[in-house]
Amino acid sequence: MLKFIHLFGNYFIGLSFIGIAAFVIQEIPYILMPLIKPSSNPIMNMQNEIKWIGTVQGIFGMLSMVLLMLIVRDDVKVFPMGSAGEKLSCS
Repeated sequence: MLKFIHLFGNYFIGLSFIGIAAFVIQEIPYILMPLIKPSSNPIMNMQNEIKWIGTVQGIFGMLSMVLLMLIVRDDVKVFPMGSAGEKLSCS
């Protein structure tokens, strides 16, 4: 995780490598479709009949990408270094 600009509290604008991995995993079908070129391709041939739905979808798609990759927390570790007892406790 890289931190660039402090926002508030423990939150920063930065780069989350786990967020990038999560984003790439959800985009795998869209990445592979042009390479495979199936004869029936409903994902790539979909068209929005209602214009505002396409706009809202684009806005929320960009927000999800920003939240996954660019907003990071300083106090959360990817691999916490606690003991096994601390990790298993349900308190």
